[in-house]
Amino acid sequence: MVAIRVQSAVWLAVVVLSLVVVGCQWGTGAKPAPTPIPPAKPLPPSAPGAGAVSADQKLVAGNLHVEYIPPCALRGAPAEWVAPIRLTDLRSGSVVYLNRNGTLRESPKPDYKTEEGKAAVETALNDSALVKEIAGRPPCPEPVYMPEIRQQDGWPDAYAEDIGNPAMPKVAMGTWPRFAESPPPYGYPGWRGAYCWPVSGGDRECEDNAAWKGFGSAKALEPGRFYVTVLGDDANRGRISRVRVFPAQERRSGRGRELHLGAEVHRVVATSGKTLEKFILPRLPAGDYMLIADYESPLGEVEYGFKVAYGN
Repeated sequence: MVAIRVQSAVWLAVVVLSLVVVGCQWGTGAKPAPTPIPPAKPLPPSAPGAGAVSADQKLVAGNLHVEYIPPCALRGAPAEWVAPIRLTDLRSGSVVYLNRNGTLRESPKPDYKTEEGKAAVETALNDSALVKEIAGRPPCPEPVYMPEIRQQDGWPDAYAEDIGNPAMPKVAMGTWPRFAESPPPYGYPGWRGAYCWPVSGGDRECEDNAAWKGFGSAKALEPGRFYVTVLGDDANRGRISRVRVFPAQERRSGRGRELHLGAEVHRVVATSGKTLEKFILPRLPAGDYMLIADYESPLGEVEYGFKVAYGN
């Protein structure tokens, strides 16, 4: 009798265990919980917040980080970029590279981290309105530079007292390489000459200072992209109306070495009412040249000379 009871208890335990296993497998109509969508990854430290836009990157549709290459700070730098646009799905970390018009590039190949990330990217690239938003890079801001005067060997004293009355702001000029995005933060002061200012009755008084002593020993600016800046009192700041270019030589005379200018070979004229800020000169024969920047203001006019050397 005891053996029969033990056998019945074992059988009952087996039946209960089987029901538990079947219940776990089939339940009462319940389905397995879906895989949760991973939360969006934190934006890169330099990335803008939601809805923010910059000329280098922006966030689209809440989870698509758009990065434009190269950044504005490196425009014109001598480098080759793998693609103009890098698109990242922040939820999955998937990355694809796009052409400037928003179409998918074959190289570099897309780096899909998950199937969900691939689907999200493909859905976005099939949405014409979204592609237009992704490809629409805002224009890069114009570089802002406030050059300071830097002294070069043989150049005029940047802090010498201005000639004439009233005193005029100084004019500085510099160059920067073609591959650089913005000019260096300094300019070199020019030689003053032919200073004129208005006097009563509409007349003008002029002081001729066109000798530009020290031209021969001065270190020359190298050809490149030129920029011109007025340094001085903002209240009296005028404009650079034109730049003229002359071959220049120093010759011996009874008074020592004097600067002689040849015939004008080039000129750049500012748009009416505007100041001339930057310009590029054409190829010129090897030699030393004088660039004369004409400065105009209600207080007076003055020419500023700059030495430029062209090699062979």
